[in-house]
Amino acid sequence: MGLFGKKATKDQKVVIKVSTVSYKGVMDYSDVFRRIKFQQEPFQDSSSIKVHFNSYEYDGLNVIEIYLNDELCGEVPGYMVDELLPQMSKTAVLEEINIYGGVDRRYGCSITVHFE
Repeated sequence: MGLFGKKATKDQKVVIKVSTVSYKGVMDYSDVFRRIKFQQEPFQDSSSIKVHFNSYEYDGLNVIEIYLNDELCGEVPGYMVDELLPQMSKTAVLEEINIYGGVDRRYGCSITVHFE
């Protein structure tokens, strides 16, 4: 069974743990996550945060970057990429953001989205 169950249906949700480890190395997006958590520019209104994805190829592998309000905040984990690629032509709607951590000013993030 895949990320969307046996057969994806319209508005079916998927939870993505935002990966901060990329093919470019370990990236620190804690500042973006902190600004989301504390509703700072450009994330003052959590109900109006927009999500979009950008795919590219790196060394023969597909990669999907995650943007929140046009700010790069990480990548889709590698094991999810192949199932999410077919959804890329659809509009992604952000359902929920979960910011966690904060120890030593380091934060992580998971998002829940559906595709229309």
